[in-house]
Amino acid sequence: VWQRGNWILPTAQGTYFATKPPLYTWLAVIASAPAGGPTAFTCALPSALCVLGIAALVFVIGRERWDNRTGIAAAWIVATSHTLITLSVHVRPDALLGLLVTLALFAMHRAQLGRLRGMPTLFWIATALSALVKGPVGPLLTIAGALLLTIVEHWRPAVRAILCSGAAFWLCVPIVWFGLAYIVGGKAYINMTLSH
Repeated sequence: VWQRGNWILPTAQGTYFATKPPLYTWLAVIASAPAGGPTAFTCALPSALCVLGIAALVFVIGRERWDNRTGIAAAWIVATSHTLITLSVHVRPDALLGLLVTLALFAMHRAQLGRLRGMPTLFWIATALSALVKGPVGPLLTIAGALLLTIVEHWRPAVRAILCSGAAFWLCVPIVWFGLAYIVGGKAYINMTLSH
């Protein structure tokens, strides 16, 4: 993206299409701009920030559900887990997907507490962006997570309020990108995407 300006459909090493949608790549390019180009640090920076974001959201959820001590303990456990520490130093979209799924579940948490204002929009933006990180897997994770919450009866009104809101139109964002990617990459892109 930095070298060739392939913002719609980035290529890996300039020869073949990237196997994942470009949101992480876009963030790495933005983080690299102040340095004058990509470096190992600037390309991994979005992952590190996403891990910090996950820990912050877990802290807020723990504090709002229980108390400050629980929030701190939960955030500490998450932030020091081997998996998240590993993800925080790699140039991979996994930490970004984790942040977006956590953000969607945070919206569910707030809605369940009766703080619905803005939460359907937050949920659907996180869901839409997750499709630009990992493809259809992203929205499947957030929506499946929301549906799993309906097992517990007192979560059902919040899940219904969010899933049935008009904010689902945000899913048009990744649909537009996939359409543009098809225009740029054609059948070769679709075949490569389906084979990975």
